[in-house]
Amino acid sequence: MGHTLVTRFAKEDHQRLQKMLAAAGAADANKIPYGRPCDRKKADQILPHHVTLFSWKKELDAKYLKALEGYRFPGTCKLLITKPKWISGEEGSTLLMLEAVPSDGFDEMIAPLEKRMQMKPRQHLHITLAVSKDHLKIRRYYDAMKKPDFPFQMTVTGLELYKIWEPVKLVRSF
Repeated sequence: MGHTLVTRFAKEDHQRLQKMLAAAGAADANKIPYGRPCDRKKADQILPHHVTLFSWKKELDAKYLKALEGYRFPGTCKLLITKPKWISGEEGSTLLMLEAVPSDGFDEMIAPLEKRMQMKPRQHLHITLAVSKDHLKIRRYYDAMKKPDFPFQMTVTGLELYKIWEPVKLVRSF
């Protein structure tokens, strides 16, 4: 894997996610999926909760890194977090995520970036909250999420470019 371009959320939104995870008993849950060539614990510490917009293989770094030269984030926008969901993951794991859909200003932010990158963003927008091979643990986290708390909006305050996976590191903030 080469790089990934992800959302950066407002501080209050990160705090909301932390409170939600703590209330579900998942405050220390690792959000990095299995099957990635990395130290999951270290990667979890470096990569904050986010929505992945674009990612590409190392072989395409030159093309996409050049496309991002001179890019300026146009301003805040919103994502609507609709519900929690759990799905099967790699290596017999289970993922807990929050499904997201574009909201105020998101389409206007992503359209010029899509044109610049000459690629579509990820189709399934989501925030991964927890990944474990203990399926019952993920189910308990899911069950503990308060369904009346949904939907809610999160503010995207910028984008961050990370080199992934060996090692994970923040390359640039937009």
